[in-house]
Amino acid sequence: MSEEPHEILEYQEFPEPIYISLKSLDKFYADFKKKIKIEPKYNHYKVIKEKITDHPRYNSITNKFKLDLKARHYIGTINLPSYKTINIKAKVGNDVKFLYMFEYVDPKFAEIFEDISKQITPKVGFLKVLINRFLNLTENLLHSSLFKMYRTVELCSNRIKGKILQFKTLKNPYFLKGKIYCVYDDLSSDVIENQIVKLALYKLRFLADEKQQNRIRQLLIEMNIISLKECRLEEISKIKYNRFNNRYKIIHNYCKMIIGRFSFGYESGNHDWFSMLLNSWDIYEEFLRKILEKYLQKLVSEEIKVGKNIENVRSWDKKKIIPDIIIRKNNDILLIADAKYKLKFKSIDRHQAGNYIRNIKKRANIGEINFKEENRNCVLIYPQNEDYKPYYFTKVERDIGDIQEGTIFAHSIDLTQIDNESYIESWVSTIKDYFKL
Repeated sequence: MSEEPHEILEYQEFPEPIYISLKSLDKFYADFKKKIKIEPKYNHYKVIKEKITDHPRYNSITNKFKLDLKARHYIGTINLPSYKTINIKAKVGNDVKFLYMFEYVDPKFAEIFEDISKQITPKVGFLKVLINRFLNLTENLLHSSLFKMYRTVELCSNRIKGKILQFKTLKNPYFLKGKIYCVYDDLSSDVIENQIVKLALYKLRFLADEKQQNRIRQLLIEMNIISLKECRLEEISKIKYNRFNNRYKIIHNYCKMIIGRFSFGYESGNHDWFSMLLNSWDIYEEFLRKILEKYLQKLVSEEIKVGKNIENVRSWDKKKIIPDIIIRKNNDILLIADAKYKLKFKSIDRHQAGNYIRNIKKRANIGEINFKEENRNCVLIYPQNEDYKPYYFTKVERDIGDIQEGTIFAHSIDLTQIDNESYIESWVSTIKDYFKL
């Protein structure tokens, strides 16, 4: 029986160390070194790897190595080798509705995340629910019959079927023995829509429990005429859905996540851990871009674009001094902003914003873009919390002289209200009005 999950916040230490077998150490570092802080650090681990059995963290009786873990800026669930589940929550407050941010960033996976979350209990973890949900969808798909398409088949036999390929048949040394090349259209279920589902089933086979493994084996038997092929995410994304294959949309979203370790960082293979993690900083940043573009296009003009870069600008600073958010209309920059997933304002943020303004002004001076003096503003956007409800105002001055380069603002957004569409629209409208966009 699984223990009730532990809960920690981003950047907090895990409740206790974990102990992991030597054969799993490399894989564990590969999967988690960028998502959580691991002690010893990866570089140190590489140095001691050859003599790891002499290290004081190694237990010769259990043949396991001790690791201390600390969260980074990822939220979600990790099931560790010690069979304890850790839920990592957002540092900016328990009431933050991260799922609603995720719906703006990637609605397909937000739907999956929400669907699974509703079924989790202390006794039934994330992984079990995810696999059950996927198997249910696959079983329903098979019961309703698999999608089929006509495909061109080339056959060399004693029987004529379809169109004879005369030139190829005459060149064939077996022609005198009655072997004829033909080509015909065959209605087959061995198409990419079904190959994707089979591949996802195959990748889940080591992660499932015994009961789920029996279901997977049965499904693989039922899909024995479907080829097992590696599919890239790019291939899946190219599928065009219509009234014939539209029922594959939801199950393919699961397949994308399972096959490609998509937004959740899903761990695959024969290991005793998994993670469903969301990069909170990236989601916060992309969420702000999405809502600003959506509502500025509604409130101002459909020509408004919000991104992190500008097309056709070749000479951005080599140090990548580019803000997270650039609001523009055609080639005119109307406002720049930076997503600050922090609990409070720091002086380094102001210096960074000044560099953004100066760098974009350089691009404007060489004629790549238009950055008018009245638009030389940078807004630093922080999550609102109990200690921080800011609206600071400061100026960036030249190093020499007192000619104003631009103006920096700090603003906040209440992430506990982002399920309220009218709040989001009003928040964007405030920015529109203040900066006369």
